[in-house]
Amino acid sequence: FAGSSDTGKSTFLRQLGLAIAKGDDIFLGWEIKAEHNRVIYVSTEDDRIAISYLLNKSLGDNADVEYLNNFTYIFNTSGLVDNLDAILSKKPADCVIIDALTDIYGGDLNQSNRVREFLNQFFTLVDKHNCLFIFIHHTGKRTEEYPPNKNNLLGSQGIEGRARQVIELRRDPKDNQFRHLCLIKGNYIADDLKTKSFKMKFNEDLTYEMTDERVDFEELVFSQMDKN
Repeated sequence: FAGSSDTGKSTFLRQLGLAIAKGDDIFLGWEIKAEHNRVIYVSTEDDRIAISYLLNKSLGDNADVEYLNNFTYIFNTSGLVDNLDAILSKKPADCVIIDALTDIYGGDLNQSNRVREFLNQFFTLVDKHNCLFIFIHHTGKRTEEYPPNKNNLLGSQGIEGRARQVIELRRDPKDNQFRHLCLIKGNYIADDLKTKSFKMKFNEDLTYEMTDERVDFEELVFSQMDKN
């Protein structure tokens, strides 16, 4: 799940995680097929205080709801693979969100074989625990000057090549209150879903809501004038 800095990637996946933990059947129009209604969120960029503020901001008066017990945060990434294995063995979860890939991988992102070797540890957990893993990642510099594409990801082809699905989140070039969810790779997704974005409104309470609009990828290119 990739995008440039400060597009709201963490916010989007936090909202998804809360929907799973709550037991919702639908998230922004898509069906949720959860078995355990539990989510693990590995946070390397925000600490406990920041997360507390962000959750209170988005949940408001519902911040103390019981289903938050199903939404577990991990802030210490030492021995992460073994720790996740132990947690999932004790309490299975539907989804593990890792925010962000570059913080837990200390090697050269351009060395494809090393990247794939690193990611294989997590694919082992996927198979063992039948659990979805989502990595937050960044797109390269100036990639917003091009249409959404799997080649926009920072680092080697090994990252997108190992992923089953790649999604790019992009700001609207004309109106900053909107974001575009772009499905740029999916082994089991129809090709016609990979040419137009799903346009979403980004609300002041740090939540997303889906609009009825879809936009051609070619229309999401930022010009230098847009940036200025």
